[in-house]
Amino acid sequence: FFFKQKTAYEIKECDWSSDVCSSDLLTSTGDFSIDGSFTQNGSGDVFTAGDITTTADDISFAEDVILTGPVAMTTSGTGAANGDISFAKTINSDAAGTTRDLTLTAAASNITVTGTIGDTASLEDLTIVSAATVLFDSSVVAETFTQQAGSVLTTFDDTLTLNPVTANTLALDFTGTALTFNGLVRIGRAHV
Repeated sequence: FFFKQKTAYEIKECDWSSDVCSSDLLTSTGDFSIDGSFTQNGSGDVFTAGDITTTADDISFAEDVILTGPVAMTTSGTGAANGDISFAKTINSDAAGTTRDLTLTAAASNITVTGTIGDTASLEDLTIVSAATVLFDSSVVAETFTQQAGSVLTTFDDTLTLNPVTANTLALDFTGTALTFNGLVRIGRAHV
């Protein structure tokens, strides 16, 4: 990890079982497995290729997230409350033409993405393994979108653009209780 403007003492003294230290820039290629919540609340972008797993606790990001490899985030545990997953700003792959997978598992809890997804560099496969309510407030651009389980409602409040690279690829695959589109849905082949 790289923490800009943090002393070694500040990094050492953070409570890694509950929160990620606030930082101006967080870069991670390693996986996090945390008995507690994961909260990124710094003022800089997050560059990650590391998976995050909590024991039924929240995962939240306050700043832009740039995927530098495939990433899975899981809040699954036992019982009804399994921890929400939330993104306050954008999610992008690290470069145009280098798409990255994002897989989110919230079991019986919620997933909320306030910012755009893939607006500067598209994602490859955006997958929701399980969730109660899923809300995408802004536009989403990916090669494919798959939801394997949803117990309440999945909503796209803005444009959903899916551009599978391979012919005969299922671009949109939804299994759940309800799916709502409040914006355009565009499905095509971006790289013919």
